[in-house]
Amino acid sequence: MNPLNARRTFLIISIICLLLLMILTQHGSANAKSSGEIQHVYDEAGLLSTNTLAHLENMCVQFSQADNLDIIILTHNDSNAVDGEVYIENFIDKMQYLDSVVLLVDMHKRDVVLESYGKVQKYITTSRGNAIVDKITPYLIDGNYNDAFLQYVKSSDQYMNTVPLYFNPFIQLAAALVIGGITVAIMAYNAGGKMTVGGGTYMDPNHSGLIGRRDDYIRTQVTRIRKPQNKDGGGGGISAGGLSHTTSRGKF
Repeated sequence: MNPLNARRTFLIISIICLLLLMILTQHGSANAKSSGEIQHVYDEAGLLSTNTLAHLENMCVQFSQADNLDIIILTHNDSNAVDGEVYIENFIDKMQYLDSVVLLVDMHKRDVVLESYGKVQKYITTSRGNAIVDKITPYLIDGNYNDAFLQYVKSSDQYMNTVPLYFNPFIQLAAALVIGGITVAIMAYNAGGKMTVGGGTYMDPNHSGLIGRRDDYIRTQVTRIRKPQNKDGGGGGISAGGLSHTTSRGKF
């Protein structure tokens, strides 16, 4: 291997090692502790009794500490409140629950909105958030708010302990190795001699050219595509304070 190819190979290997280090560092940082000395349930709509509220708060604290995040529940019945997504964003910007999943039940608009922040976005993605919203909506329709909140807490805990396939560090490691291997193979293949003869090598421009041209109309084809509709209002965004999040929502 000549010196130029050796330097290229060294560079590729260095990049792969850097990717592996980033993957392992990211995976390890997911174990950072979150504080359990905060309030988790803000029932401004008065949907829960005192005893039920205390029990639910206790559950949120236990699962939050176990999963190293903050599981938050918000309710209100304010006719002047902003849209649910912005409501949660403003709440997070104020309270700074940076690694959290937040559920809002808006009794006035009959909206249910779920957002995840920080490292939680890796586990509770938009699709998983939609699944949680779909699971708790029947309880909300029936007025079983405690059961809905319990399902939300348990589902959040379940997803926090199941990493999506594309975030699995071993999958990322395999992908990095495959990409690196393909790159090195392409570089090795191109390191040999190259064909220098092309289509114009033996062409005489003084004696070559078009001798005729003809355009024939055959037919016109029109294809219609139905415009996709967003049924469950999922997605994501960034709060006024610059915090990114996933968003899942529905009606009840």
